[in-house]
Amino acid sequence: MAIEVPSNLKWEWPNEDIRALACVPADADVKIGVRVATPEAPRGEIYSYESRGVRFEIGWEGESFAVAVYGQAGLERAARFDGDFRYGEIVVAPACVTGATYPLEHPLDELVLLHRLTREGCVIVNGSVSLEGREALLFLDTTDNAPPLPAGMTFESRSVSQFVLRPVLEHNGVSDTGVWLHTMPWRNECSGMKFERAPLSAIHILCEDGKTPVERLSERRAENELLQHVFAPVHDPDTAGRQMEVVSRVVRRTSVLRLRKPWMDREISFNGDESQAALGFAPPSC
Repeated sequence: MAIEVPSNLKWEWPNEDIRALACVPADADVKIGVRVATPEAPRGEIYSYESRGVRFEIGWEGESFAVAVYGQAGLERAARFDGDFRYGEIVVAPACVTGATYPLEHPLDELVLLHRLTREGCVIVNGSVSLEGREALLFLDTTDNAPPLPAGMTFESRSVSQFVLRPVLEHNGVSDTGVWLHTMPWRNECSGMKFERAPLSAIHILCEDGKTPVERLSERRAENELLQHVFAPVHDPDTAGRQMEVVSRVVRRTSVLRLRKPWMDREISFNGDESQAALGFAPPSC
């Protein structure tokens, strides 16, 4: 992502993880210009969102997306992107040009990544991850209050974080029909996050109801559960449709299990004809 800013706007990357990914501007997949002026709100049909205490609006104008970001000073930033989110412009209100700023601060950077990654065949999910060997287990919480995570497991992110799921056809030149899990560039928000990517072994849906402690979900039910943990771009039917296709590919390539809360308080173990590895479980630690 190449960002061009005027000389009177001081800015910096939000953290070292993103700074470390800096590339030559000519190699960037996304190019964005920034200027200081009075931002204008989108016109026409508007979709309003709220995320992490930030309110923003998205509208479709002509052949581009228009985004307005609101803060304590009212309309603080406005942005316009082409239909594929490859080119854009951000307008920063003069009242907000104080100290060093990051023009794409939430939610703009995530909106760009959402649209670009979806077009690359990926999907962004909210969850927690445990690494077992070289593979990742993804936990998605459906309860009102986060239940205890399974005992005997080391979690890279106990709080909910964002991850990218990428179905692949090959890896390092070798045929591969699996799914890879990638961390987001702002992974330093998650305490202890020390990996960038890993093959996904299974997805576990944490819940408080259910007739059995462990239930393997059908592809249709797995799709519905997974979609509850992704950002739904209702402002863009094309991206939403692509997102559905990626989710379908993910659930066809990995096991999706529903785990009932009371059972999760115990050490993970599974006795039956089906192996733990097939279900995505790691061997119990004791």
